[in-house]
Amino acid sequence: MSQHPELLEAFCRAIRPPSRQAPDQWAAQHVRLNSDIAEYYDPGATPALQQPFRRFFDNAMRELNVVAPPGIGKTTLFEAAICYIAAEDPGDVLVASKNEELLEQWLDARLNPILSRCEPIREYMPRSSDRQKKLLLLKHMFVAARAANEASLQQISVRWALGDECWMWNQGLIGYLRKRLHDRWNGRLILVSQAGYEGSEWHQACELGEQYRFHWRCACGAASEFRDAQLRWNGDEDKEAPIDWRRVRESVRLVCPACEKQYPDTAENRRQLVSAARWELVRPGEEPARETYVIPAMANFRVPWSRLAMEFLKARAALKLGDREPWFQYLTQRSSRFWRDDFQDDRKTELRTALYSWHAYAAGQKIEREAVRFLTIDRQSDHFWCLVRAFRDDGASRLVYYGKALTEEELRELQLRYQVEDRFVFQDASYDSDAVYKQCAKFGWFALHGTGETAFEHPKKDALGRVVGKEYRVYSRIREVAVGKVKARLIFLASERLKDITAYLRDGKSLGWEVPGDVGPEYRAQIFGEAKREMVNPKTKRSEYRWVRTSHQNHAFDVEYYATAAAIIAGVLSL
Repeated sequence: MSQHPELLEAFCRAIRPPSRQAPDQWAAQHVRLNSDIAEYYDPGATPALQQPFRRFFDNAMRELNVVAPPGIGKTTLFEAAICYIAAEDPGDVLVASKNEELLEQWLDARLNPILSRCEPIREYMPRSSDRQKKLLLLKHMFVAARAANEASLQQISVRWALGDECWMWNQGLIGYLRKRLHDRWNGRLILVSQAGYEGSEWHQACELGEQYRFHWRCACGAASEFRDAQLRWNGDEDKEAPIDWRRVRESVRLVCPACEKQYPDTAENRRQLVSAARWELVRPGEEPARETYVIPAMANFRVPWSRLAMEFLKARAALKLGDREPWFQYLTQRSSRFWRDDFQDDRKTELRTALYSWHAYAAGQKIEREAVRFLTIDRQSDHFWCLVRAFRDDGASRLVYYGKALTEEELRELQLRYQVEDRFVFQDASYDSDAVYKQCAKFGWFALHGTGETAFEHPKKDALGRVVGKEYRVYSRIREVAVGKVKARLIFLASERLKDITAYLRDGKSLGWEVPGDVGPEYRAQIFGEAKREMVNPKTKRSEYRWVRTSHQNHAFDVEYYATAAAIIAGVLSL
């Protein structure tokens, strides 16, 4: 051997004992990230991930679930784990995610360079010609990236099956991914995702495992699970006054449930408490070979508690108006809790009316403290259903007209009689769209299209009008649509959320929303022309609640939810 040192060197590289380091410590020494934040993987940056990472490589385990919020380092965890697999515990790897395009980009732009920079596996890396968008062929194993669908999760056998953001997967796909292990004694299914819907396959997988929660320790010795209910603040004591956001931000603290000791929201306190926290088994699972780790955003010391408090207050306020989406996001992305969609269809059979009459406003008179009024229109084949609702500056409103117009001239006369500005007239364009666009272009009105979208992206601007990021609203940015030589202004709506808000207003669950005592029978019947019903989504196979027609005559509910949208767009009804 002394005459052939290159053979001895190759033998020593290939035949060596496994590392005695824990996987996270090994990664800290060998995994160079593709990041401008840190050069090497840092276990101390995400203390909550250390124990789950180590359990990935315990052969007593079969399945591990990590429920974690965005931004805590789930993708980096996968990258470090694959490096360790390639170097210390080789076996073919399948990574499945909902978005195939982003998965391909991750394999090519992030994982490939990270593996190439990992010294212990340098000899195993393929030539560039062996690298494909969906498959990385190392010399002793492969890493495949597949979309989470039935076709992709077939005809492949692996030892390591990794699932990313499983909350978005269709029902049954976790089962398909599980079968890719082919019952290997040392096969491992690892699922990492934010929380999602109760009753989903992702939720069921998490419930089967031993349940672990991350506990912080107070100076009194008491250990407590990280919960947002332990946060306290000032600035929202007066329910009638606006929230004092500055006081909220400056007063947030964590309170020990045992001794009431308070920890102010400082970077030092957050880092100290999170770094000293420990995982504790809170509920034995059905199968000990499965474990579930739940990490809330509070266990990420980089997230200020004040940010969580303000997001909580805004989500709660939106929920009181009937808009459930911000609360869903807070619950699943911040608290790491699963959402139970238990909308109760408890609508009244009798409409709540107020002590006023149509006739008081028949000539366009203003209501008390009126800020703005809207005319909303639902176009039919030979007539129009029309509504005029006036809003006060506090978001309370009063219905001053509902009825039918037969011609464009009647529509225009109605608008002028009730003194509605052109920019506050909105017409649904789902039927006979070209005719609606031409009419809106002629008078300067807005066309509306309801959609199944949850939200629409808008640029976020500072006080000087500079774009500093992005935000999401229940309506789209204004778009132009051309019909021949004319152009109309069009806005898309998140219909489900807007109908939720309108139903809350209608049923007296939020702000003042008035209907005259002498409102006609058509309005009384049509305002309840839709209801929320539980149904199984044919695509996701998941049970959910959706607005459905209960009558062909639902026009009053339609024009009312258009008025809700108009008030939100104009800023008089604030979410």
